[in-house]
Amino acid sequence: MNSSKITVYAALGRKKILEKRIQQLTNLSTLRNAALVGTDLVLNCKRNEKDEPSEGVAAFEKRSKAYLDEFESLSKELVSLTNAIQKSNLEQTIRIGGKDYTVFEAVMIRKQLENQRALYNTIKNQVAVAEQVVEDSKQKAEDMIANIPANMAKDVRDLEIMRINGSQLREVIAGFDYRKYLDEQGQLITAFDEELNVAITTSNVGTVITYEW
Repeated sequence: MNSSKITVYAALGRKKILEKRIQQLTNLSTLRNAALVGTDLVLNCKRNEKDEPSEGVAAFEKRSKAYLDEFESLSKELVSLTNAIQKSNLEQTIRIGGKDYTVFEAVMIRKQLENQRALYNTIKNQVAVAEQVVEDSKQKAEDMIANIPANMAKDVRDLEIMRINGSQLREVIAGFDYRKYLDEQGQLITAFDEELNVAITTSNVGTVITYEW
């Protein structure tokens, strides 16, 4: 039985290392299919006059067994470490915007903030394009009106201006106050995200967990 005492911050780093090494081990030919190293096996499978495996075979067997042992050990450690991190996140609380959250809740909020930021950026880009279309339509209408003959009768001129504006002018249509949304959400996302990251990091650095495998 192995045991380790570590901060949550360090544990998250260790978790990434374990996941990467386990992935590497699952791709090793000695674990997946020995036939993939065919040439190596053929060369090393010669036996001596006593019908004993050569040193090459023994080395191969030792190496492949070591890989399997490492895979099983690291897998057990990863499960235990992940559970310890999760347990800590459910117990530890942090304060953000004058309100207390568990670290788990804060992490979930941070993920949701990513969705909010994506929506914010989408609306921001759409508004920029739409407002540019509106400005272009105004300019085109103004240019067309400027080309109306100066000697045209006033009533006919007024009708022509109405026709031009009606056919050329565009407007941004939305079921909500998008300018207010962009202003408020932009500030909220930035401020909350910064405070959230600091609070989570501070908690992770100061919280120590113990796990066994």
